[in-house]
Amino acid sequence: MADVGAEIQRVQNKIDKVEDDIQQTRAELKALEAQPQSPCLSEADLLGAKRQHLYRREEQLRTEKEHLYREVEQLRTEEQQLRAQELRTRGQALGAGGAAPPSPRRLLETAARLRQLPDLDVWEVAYGDSLVYDYVDGAGAGGRIGTWAEGALRAAVDTHRSYAPATFVVSGIVKTGKSYTLEHVVPAVVAEELRKLGGGHPLEGMVVLRLDAGKLNRQSGATALLRSLLGALVEWALEEHVPVQAGALQAAQDELARASPNDEESVPGGAILRFLKEVQVPVLVLCDEAQSLFLPTIGGKLDYGGAAYTRQSFMKTLLAYGSHTTLWCLTGSSMAPGHMRWAWERLQSRSPGVALDPRLLQLCPPSVALLTLLVAGWLDAGRPGDVAAFVRGFARTKLMDESVKEWHVGLGAMPVSQRIAVLDLSSPDVGFRIDMGLLDTGLRRFLEPHLDKTVDGRWYLRDAHQRQIVQLMIDQDGTLRGSWSDQELGAILTTQRDGAWDLLPLGEEAGFLLGPNPQPDECSSGGGLASSIGGRTSGGGETCSTDDKGVGDSGGGGGRGGGATAAVAKARARGDPGPAVGCGQHTPMVHAPGPNGAWGLGGSQAATLAPRRPAQRSVLASSSAVGARATQLRAAADLSRLRALRPLAAGSGSGLWP
Repeated sequence: MADVGAEIQRVQNKIDKVEDDIQQTRAELKALEAQPQSPCLSEADLLGAKRQHLYRREEQLRTEKEHLYREVEQLRTEEQQLRAQELRTRGQALGAGGAAPPSPRRLLETAARLRQLPDLDVWEVAYGDSLVYDYVDGAGAGGRIGTWAEGALRAAVDTHRSYAPATFVVSGIVKTGKSYTLEHVVPAVVAEELRKLGGGHPLEGMVVLRLDAGKLNRQSGATALLRSLLGALVEWALEEHVPVQAGALQAAQDELARASPNDEESVPGGAILRFLKEVQVPVLVLCDEAQSLFLPTIGGKLDYGGAAYTRQSFMKTLLAYGSHTTLWCLTGSSMAPGHMRWAWERLQSRSPGVALDPRLLQLCPPSVALLTLLVAGWLDAGRPGDVAAFVRGFARTKLMDESVKEWHVGLGAMPVSQRIAVLDLSSPDVGFRIDMGLLDTGLRRFLEPHLDKTVDGRWYLRDAHQRQIVQLMIDQDGTLRGSWSDQELGAILTTQRDGAWDLLPLGEEAGFLLGPNPQPDECSSGGGLASSIGGRTSGGGETCSTDDKGVGDSGGGGGRGGGATAAVAKARARGDPGPAVGCGQHTPMVHAPGPNGAWGLGGSQAATLAPRRPAQRSVLASSSAVGARATQLRAAADLSRLRALRPLAAGSGSGLWP
């Protein structure tokens, strides 16, 4: 079975390589389409031939990708058959033994103990005296886990209750300590609540089921995913000697041996529910990467029918109407963004004789989990001197891979308008009104704990690092990206991208107010327009920034537009009237209605994205000037739309609007 797993990994690597080639081909096509049409016939023919060649190459690559996916599916079928045979053999050997099987390991015997450090939101997670971990809990996750555990244990013994205890979900995005919390903190807190109930409690024999849903086979559709889950449950019962009703193991093994991964008439969801109800001891289920259970794919694309079944039928029944003595905790946590200096000192103390490079702390966003992973990777790599290059490599091989795994399939299944809404959430100075009913309910529930609200009712992702990840994954037109340049990845772990997005609308406002050739007295020594900010700066100088009062500070003079942006920001600070507060550069829909109730368009390219209905023409509602920085920047974004309309007023005949 190990050989089959290695072969699957080899084919999967080939699929990744083909996907990279497809992305490169699409980039070449996009660059080719952007070239101006040449009046020369021979050159035009040459470009047309090159375009046809690239289209044919993309088609060939996609065909090759489909063949590779079919090969992976065949290998996974073989792997599942081998695993089912192995489980059957182990079950028969267990039944043939004369001695009674050993007792399962109880939660009270295996869980760690927690001790809070004085004057800090830090806990020691101790397995005896020899193995101690630190847990930074500035968000109070430990207390919330305890509140849930107390209520869930009480509900588990309530014989009059018609549904299962509530499922516990602590949401977290990428690299926020989800697996750490699930593995160490949740069992420790539940065990502590059990100890409070005293000996002889009906749940004191509780055992732990650890599920990593990310390792299940979800690439071959929902049926294969659930078969993989059933196999994991049988393997857990055998390895942990979990007592089950007579015949339950045999029935599950028969199901695994009978059903084919593509047999739609034999979806093993019912077999999973029956098996869990036959377990004779209380169970704490720790399910990591739970989103994988909702995202089965076929050929790299979401299995829509299978996903609907797992979400609306199987998972609903499992979590809401399953066994009363089974407590479910799904992946996720929210580790505090603070305490970075304390965490850095602890990491340094654990590496005696090794001087950690302070640039690791400088380049890392405020996430203790991410800092720990970054330092560990740097030490494992032999402490490379070029820390910036190491961080870029780390971002590409670790961070983006994790981000793509957690975001890509879910975002790919959304309509373009939903992805653009998520992109708006990645900019504090654009934001999105999540109360307008335009965001999917499930996505909204997942994101809400990680959003902050502006004074005018818009929401944005609180964590700057996650904002940058989203900006890298989604283009402005709502398409998903699969490749990134070293320059883009180098800015992931810093605030460069946030600063660029902040300055871009101010630069566009400067371009509108001052014109293409501003006079020396209209701007500071930075000179020029700021429209090049946001990945297009020239000269390498520092860019301009604004504080909360809207006062601008010019940059070092090397970048185009720093001075003009500063001049506009200072003009705003003096109380000059501002334009309407509308949407930003990303979304095709304004989030506040105009005087006649119509919804406007955002950005110069939004006309090609939005449905071509007269009601969606741009309408800018008047509003009073607000001194807050966020309002100024959104106002600047609206002015960029007015600038796009200026050629129409001049009679240029531009076809921007329908």
